[in-house]
Amino acid sequence: LPDEIMRRYLEVNDPMDTTLVIRDLSEFAADVDFNTDACLSKLKFVLNKMTNFEARRPQEQAGTEDRQTAFCRYFVENGGVDVLVQILMYSCLLPSKPMFSHKKETEHQLRCKSVILEILAKIITTDTGEKLAKQLTEHSDMVNYVFSLLVYDKTCLMSCQFLEDMLQARKSVLSLHS
Repeated sequence: LPDEIMRRYLEVNDPMDTTLVIRDLSEFAADVDFNTDACLSKLKFVLNKMTNFEARRPQEQAGTEDRQTAFCRYFVENGGVDVLVQILMYSCLLPSKPMFSHKKETEHQLRCKSVILEILAKIITTDTGEKLAKQLTEHSDMVNYVFSLLVYDKTCLMSCQFLEDMLQARKSVLSLHS
């Protein structure tokens, strides 16, 4: 659809603009050698929508938390998590060179992955994300990949936090042998 028609439709059905953000992020998921600066900018926009920058307030004045929860819910319902997982795992699922020549990830790519893990950790800690965390733990390739991100300085802290939050939702024992 043309952008103008899409915008009019989304003003009514998606007041948080999550669909447009997910569409922009999906362009990065489809390209192995994407522009990391542009991707990081979009990821920071998503992260800012999920972060509360205001001081603690009484329950009666908690309007910003409602907006953050609504943004998380829209983001999950419209497939935003799937797009983030694709961007996160593109280097191990879609190699740009032959299989045996592993290309080392750049600092910018690792920074993007760190922000993705932070976004996923924020989503998992919401009411919407509990079911999502259980689904993500069922994908052993993703869990193993996040464990492999622990070796990098740029992704270590967020990988650890994400794994902790994700595994708290898991009710079964995690096998590290495979």
